Amino acid sequence: RMGPPLLAALRRHGHLRLLVAGTLHLPPEWDAVAAQVERAPLLPHPLMLALHGRVDVALAPLEHGLRFCEAKSELKVFEPALWAIPAIASPTAPYAGAITHG
Repeated sequence: RMGPPLLAALRRHGHLRLLVAGTLHLPPEWDAVAAQVERAPLLPHPLMLALHGRVDVALAPLEHGLRFCEAKSELKVFEPALWAIPAIASPTAPYAGAITHG
């Protein structure tokens, strides 16, 4: 799970920012870092691609081992790569097959 380590990093490093695209609900413990979280609504695909140009690292978290998540496309790591943005992704089969460490 990326949530707890990401929250800890935001708490520890006040200069970090998180851009959340879409409808992700953050639980109450995230209220302490609310000023560091920017939200973007669901966007048409071309605008979503442009959003990648604003980040330093893309996160592609999925719950490992769930059939639904194991069937998700690896596009979530290809799209940031168009901007030469590295991705931190869950070790699902599609992601593991598409990503080369380093």
